[in-house]
Amino acid sequence: MERVALDPISETEDDDIRTVDQVIDDIGLGKAQLLLFFVCGLSWATDAVEILLLSFLLPVLERDWELSSVSTGLLGSVTFIGIMVGSPLWGWVSDKYGRRWGILPTAICECLFALGSAFSPNYYVFLICRFFLGVGMAGAPAAIILFQEFLPAKKRGKYLQIFILNWCFGTTYVCVLAMYILPTLGWRYLVAFASLPCFFILLCFPLIPESPRYHLTLGKPDEALGVLKRIANWNNTRIHPSTRLKKVVVSEDQGNIGQLLQKENRVMTIVFWVIWVTVNFVYYGIIFFTPEYFESQDNNNNDSFDFTKEDYIKTLITTVAEVPGLLVGALLIDWVGRKNLVSSTLFLSGLSLFCLSAIDIAESIGILNYKQVIGLITAVIGRMSIFIGFNTLWIYTPELIPTHLRVVGVSFCILFGKVGTIASPFIVALFDQEMNKYLPILFAVCSMTAAIGVILLPKETSNATLDEDTALLERENRL
Repeated sequence: MERVALDPISETEDDDIRTVDQVIDDIGLGKAQLLLFFVCGLSWATDAVEILLLSFLLPVLERDWELSSVSTGLLGSVTFIGIMVGSPLWGWVSDKYGRRWGILPTAICECLFALGSAFSPNYYVFLICRFFLGVGMAGAPAAIILFQEFLPAKKRGKYLQIFILNWCFGTTYVCVLAMYILPTLGWRYLVAFASLPCFFILLCFPLIPESPRYHLTLGKPDEALGVLKRIANWNNTRIHPSTRLKKVVVSEDQGNIGQLLQKENRVMTIVFWVIWVTVNFVYYGIIFFTPEYFESQDNNNNDSFDFTKEDYIKTLITTVAEVPGLLVGALLIDWVGRKNLVSSTLFLSGLSLFCLSAIDIAESIGILNYKQVIGLITAVIGRMSIFIGFNTLWIYTPELIPTHLRVVGVSFCILFGKVGTIASPFIVALFDQEMNKYLPILFAVCSMTAAIGVILLPKETSNATLDEDTALLERENRL
């Protein structure tokens, strides 16, 4: 039997005027959100695959192509440079022309240059392919925001945490691929197989709808209602024929980057940029650092870098630790709130990283045994904590930014965040085997700095509708 999404309080015309959030709440969760979870999630998983892939490729390419530490660091950073270049472009496209147009061209770009990387004849061609791959990867925010804009307000936090499980699928996928393909078939086959998820995005793209919130910000309520009726049909519900959408203030600054630094948004924007720089630096620093850390435990007296099966397994364990992190985040996000969850997990990550460095130092002076077991446990806690904080930051950031600036606002956070990401492989490469025991201290300080920044953000957004957030900021803009 079909469920009917209507408000039967009275028969007056005004009672049929509803916000997008009210209609989405009435439609509920169903096949439409499941489809978006899969297709938009593939975009998320593809980014995870290509980023973690670097941590396995860099030591191999450094050896095979006899690269210097600077060349290796550049190879690790060039993808993130591409993301920096692509982020403002695709953010503007997504806010100006629709979320779908932030997904399709970026997926095509990823397919071409991910696969092209596998056929690169030398270092320079590979470098160019990874740069343009990064430009394509910059479209990922449009995918998560499209999914977010179809979720009921009270369930948004929990289901966005579950959505980010796609990142774990991606990292686990590439870890398993690396374990079995890299030692046998070599790195080119690994890169080729790792590119498969982005091709599925192209196959499924025709099925995904445009955001009704995007249509509303253009002053097109009929198009927005048409999308909602399509979603209701997929979810086996229907919207009452007399339902009309509440009009919103039509912004003339759709995707206008300058609005981010207007007086009413300036402090929030700058604080977000600082947080994103530091969190990216810590998260990706841990990704690049842990394989080298585990390898150094097994090979303390040898300057060569060869992964053993145990190293793959340890890296896989720290990667899979993100899955329980997601479950913890999903349980806590609406209970403790976005701000408290991000700040507390960033503090915990910093504490774990301090402990990781202390364990290494204590073992080097002979006052601690079982370094491998204790170090693995500490690394798992640190990776899980920073992952919870990073994921919740992804949810919290767009909830504070108004609809007409949402994707471009998040894209600029990513742009500044990639400054930290780009720095991370360089920093890891510059710390030699003797000094890398002190590297976690640097990550710990940055993690705790980001936690303080989160505390400074203006408000909590748990259970707030996206329409209410937009209306609040638009009212402030008129004052």
